[in-house]
Parts: sequence; C-alpha cells; structure tokens
Amino acid sequence: MNTTREQPFSSEQIAEYQALASRIVAAPQLSSSPKLQELFLYLFDCALKNANSAATEQQIGIHIFHRQPGYNSSDDSIVRSQMRLLRIKLCNYFENQGQHEKVTIVIPKGHYFPTFVSAGDGAVCTAAADSASQQAEFDEVGHEGAGPSEIISKRRFPLRGVLFVVALVLAMAAGYAIRLEMNHQQQVASDPFWAPFMRSDDSIVIYSNPIFSGSLVEGFHLQTNRTSPGFASPEDDTYTGVGEVAAVMTITRLFDAHNVRFTLKRSQLVTWDEARMHNLIFVGAPSQNGALRDLKMFSQFQIALDANNHGYIHNLHPSPGEPVDFPVMNAENETAIIALMPGLSQNTSIAVFCGLSTLGTEAAVEYMSHRENIDAIASKLGATHGKIPPFEAVLNVTVRGEVPISVNLVTVHRHAAA
Repeated sequence: MNTTREQPFSSEQIAEYQALASRIVAAPQLSSSPKLQELFLYLFDCALKNANSAATEQQIGIHIFHRQPGYNSSDDSIVRSQMRLLRIKLCNYFENQGQHEKVTIVIPKGHYFPTFVSAGDGAVCTAAADSASQQAEFDEVGHEGAGPSEIISKRRFPLRGVLFVVALVLAMAAGYAIRLEMNHQQQVASDPFWAPFMRSDDSIVIYSNPIFSGSLVEGFHLQTNRTSPGFASPEDDTYTGVGEVAAVMTITRLFDAHNVRFTLKRSQLVTWDEARMHNLIFVGAPSQNGALRDLKMFSQFQIALDANNHGYIHNLHPSPGEPVDFPVMNAENETAIIALMPGLSQNTSIAVFCGLSTLGTEAAVEYMSHRENIDAIASKLGATHGKIPPFEAVLNVTVRGEVPISVNLVTVHRHAAA
C-alpha cells in the first residue's frame, strides 16, 4: 500500500523547510543526540511526503528504534518517551536559536505528525511545551491521545489508603532497578571485547552495501571501478549479503541482552562527521564496505586477490612459523578477519568483522558472540585486568550447504596501535 499522498508543498517551501531542518539538527539541542536527530528527520520526511501513516507509534518504533513489527507498544514506551524529549528540544530551539525563524515545526499533542506553522502564532511553542510536559501523564495511561477525563478517571482513588503502599512499591522498584543496573554494568564491564560498544547507545553498526550496475532483468555486476566504461548506469546500492543480515541479527541479540541500542547504517550513507564521534562496528569486507575501505586501518592482515581473482588473507607481519598467506583450500572452506581497533577520536573503538564471502562475515560475528572465544583471544594476547588490547585475528570457517558449521581461531596479532 502506498502511504504517500500528493505532495502538499511547493518546491520553494520544500527548500525552505529543508534548510530549517538542517539548522535544527545542527543546533545544540539535537547535535549531541544522533538518535533524536534520526527521529526528527524521519518525522520531517513524513511531513514533506504527507505520509501520515508512516508517522505512527508502531512505524516509528520499527524504523527508528529497531522494534519488531507488531511489537507491543503498551509495554514498550520508547517512542512516547523519546517524542516527549523531542518536543521539549524543538520548543527550546524555537525559543532560543530559532526565535527569528519564519516557520515553526510543531508536533501537536496526541500526534506524531509534524506541522509547519507560521512563526506569527506566538502561542505555538508554548502549546508544544505544554504537550511535552503533559506527555508523562499519557505514559501513565499507556498511549497518546487520552483526554483529560481519562487521565482523571485513572486517578480517582483514596490517596490516604494507598499512600504507604505506593511508597513501599516505589522503594522496592527502585531497589530492583538499582540491582538490575548494577548487574548490567558488571556484565558489560566483564566483557573485554564488547564492553566499549555497550556503555551507551552511541555505537553505529555499518554494513556492506556495494554498488551494482545493471538491472534485475539484465543481471547485476559488482561495480568496483566507478570510472570504468563497462559499468554504465543505472547503478543500484540497495543490496547486501545474507551473511551480513544474519550478522546484524546476532549483534542485535547481543545488544538487546544488555538493554543497549545502536544505530544501523549502510556503508554508502555513513558521514565521517558522525563516525568520528561514535564507536563503529563494521560488518562486511572492505571491497564491499566502502566506509571500511576508506579507513585503511588494518596493520596485520588484509584481504587480497590472486591471479584468478580468488580471495585470500595476506599476513603482513608473519610470526615465526606462520604462513605468509591464508588461502581458501576448497569449496567448504572460508576465512575471515576480526579486529578491535582504536576509534577515530578519544575514548571510541572500532570493531571489524569481514570474511572473504558474506558467510565468513556471519561466522566471524557468531564466533565473537560467545564469551569463551573472546577469552581465548584475550589469553593469546596476554590480556590482563579484564582489558583486551587492539588486535587483528584470522578465523578458518567450515561451510556446508551455504551455512557456517564450525569456526577455528588460526592466529591473532596485536594491532599496530597496541
């Protein structure tokens, strides 16, 4: 079903609104919160396209907060709480940096669909602020759009009779929440590989989406050289491998288990302004993950091609007794690289999972989802005090029926930064 109706704005209005949106996401209110920026821009795009049905709590939860379709929004208030914060941030912008804007963007109470209002209406921002402050009351009811009478009816109870019980329940809940948070912090801190990526919700998972030329009818060709006359338009960068999809699912389960979220981006859409300030997790080989290829951060191993264009892993600094190359031996064999490196700015980290094929990438992520494998790498590196130094490692993977069956650690080197 097509949820986008006829475009309600002129080209001049669209240009004006887009410039306004750029100023808003660059302002202090949103610039430090990539998730709120993403939420705002998603809703802004819905407004420009007049796509009301895409700006619902369910659709926002799926597209922005990576919830499964059909999830129970009554039990999961992530959208409502973040919308409340976004309303406050927008109001703050228009009261300060944006006080002279000709147009105000408002997300009215009881809705998620933004509206563009002339700045001549001085009560607009006040109404938005009131909406934000009242949002907590809606959370008590369990959804947006509840009227005052519904909220009042929820509160018709003798306060004296339940005051002690409420206090007791709150105290018990607070103690339980503190214990959960302490357990969460202990679990994260004890994991020497994933800990840097799970201290907050600011990690970006970047998956491969190589550029192809051709069409579904004529067939696709991987475009490795943008200037080659053999790769004519049309170009398509909307595909990724099945192994990358499985790898992202594994990472999602890991983060969900620790109640931590991440931002998912395809490689072609990564900007280095945001990458510099975040932890990065690369999924896919440099040949198909342009953002990883541009970094050129491998110091110990790299993926190379032989004379027949068959991939293999080259050992840049072989230790005594190690081979210079790790070739693929047969159709059921695969190799992959995993790495932990310093990030692009202080206190950030980069993790890399890349196989010669998409199945190798899947196997690499699955391997590092088990604590015993992480501990094995840490032991080989001589890691102490629960910390693991930057490293690069080579894995050997057995594949049968297009499924990774077993994974073995071949060798591990300290990264040049270690």
